[in-house]
Amino acid sequence: MIPNYLKRELLVLFFIINKKDTSLNEVSEEFGISKRLAKSTLLTINDHFVDYLALENFFVSTNHGSIYVNDAFKNSAVNYAYLLKLSLLQTNICFNYCIILITNYKIQKDDLLDQLFISDIYLAKLTAQLNRYFKSFKFKIVISEGYYSLKGDEVNIRLFSYLYLQDSFQDLEWPFTTISLDEIKEEIPKEILKADEKKSNTKKRSLYILYAILKIRINGDFFIILHESKDFQDLLNLIKNNFDIALIFKRNIFKIASEEKILTEILYFNFLARIFIADVVPTKQKIAMGKIFSQSANPYCTLSVKIINQIQYSKLGNLPLHHRYLCIYFLTIFNTFYGLVNTSYDTLTDLFIPNITYYLTIKNKMMDAIKTGVTSIIHDKKQAHLVSSLLYSLYRSEIKTSLKIYLQMTKDFTADYFITNRLQNLFNAKNIQITTDYISADLIITDTLERSEKGTLIFFLNDVNNEQSWDELLVLVQNLYKEKLAEIYSF
Repeated sequence: MIPNYLKRELLVLFFIINKKDTSLNEVSEEFGISKRLAKSTLLTINDHFVDYLALENFFVSTNHGSIYVNDAFKNSAVNYAYLLKLSLLQTNICFNYCIILITNYKIQKDDLLDQLFISDIYLAKLTAQLNRYFKSFKFKIVISEGYYSLKGDEVNIRLFSYLYLQDSFQDLEWPFTTISLDEIKEEIPKEILKADEKKSNTKKRSLYILYAILKIRINGDFFIILHESKDFQDLLNLIKNNFDIALIFKRNIFKIASEEKILTEILYFNFLARIFIADVVPTKQKIAMGKIFSQSANPYCTLSVKIINQIQYSKLGNLPLHHRYLCIYFLTIFNTFYGLVNTSYDTLTDLFIPNITYYLTIKNKMMDAIKTGVTSIIHDKKQAHLVSSLLYSLYRSEIKTSLKIYLQMTKDFTADYFITNRLQNLFNAKNIQITTDYISADLIITDTLERSEKGTLIFFLNDVNNEQSWDELLVLVQNLYKEKLAEIYSF
């Protein structure tokens, strides 16, 4: 839906702001484009910053070819990037047409023409173009009695609407013209608003966007139709009965007359909220739900248990019980969601700019062990790859090691205490340990001549109050710890 040139510009923009510095070669290799096109894209982005935000030289380069964000804009680079992204998207007619459709349950043709400033012929062309794009989501633009509206798979319409609006607008602008933000805040139950007081503006705004979408679709009499699979229905009921978070539907704020429709909305909200507003469910509840899933005979749950058991038979070994339950929880939620959206999965995740990496291409013994276990049970290649990537991330989060540091400080009798105390305040004391065993140390910190007999890395710290040296030391400690973790991943 977004032109390739615009998507490329946005992806390059976010690629660079997420790096300390880069080069034309790196940009060229990352996006599979020529160095000439990479340079042209960078110059265009810089021009955009001038035209839309009046920011000169957002990206700067050195004589050695290093490209980075201008120091004057570095602290606010992400904010500027999202502002530019929205400004550029709003210059695109397809984007604006789509926003009008998802922020209104129906709109008259004349109003569309006026808002988009286009002709009848061009509107027909755009409608056909968008319908080709929407086909993979299993919904389309329907024209009835002079009104344009989105109809089809209601779950996908709502997911598309939420993801597209949230990712495009963040908390920069309110995308709805028929519902004010104040109106939304007034209607949301006070218990929800109070719980959100400590959340960021973007998280709060995502809730308001979600609520507005639900209000618009339900006002248009568009409801979710319950999936016919009994296994799917049973799982959704299992979730609802153990930690129901669908307060806005239980209060029937939208004044839905049918009890059956209310129940269906509650079931789907409880399930989908665990994916798209996942932080509303505390970790303690996720662990408890994982335990319930591990004891359930529901096929979605038993699939998760089989996968975890199969992987634990490999070299990875047993997980701590709480982490096992978390893995079962996440696996069950993911596999159920994948079964629900299936062919629409990739097109839904492609809505994010910058892209999110769901398909990991990592090759090491840990990933090999996970893939072997997963593919022996899941035969859908795409699903198996996604599940393997998910489990790899979950397993990595549980792996711990320790970096042992030996202190050889002779010039300042307070130095040992100072270094030990500061490191333990900055790092987890279980992970970064001060040792008295010179032989077992991974790093030696010294203020004098010290030779390592077994090749242990030595860091010279002449003055404990030298902040530049401390910056270098902290980076070194982090890198050494990551290297030790990498050794574990490779077994």
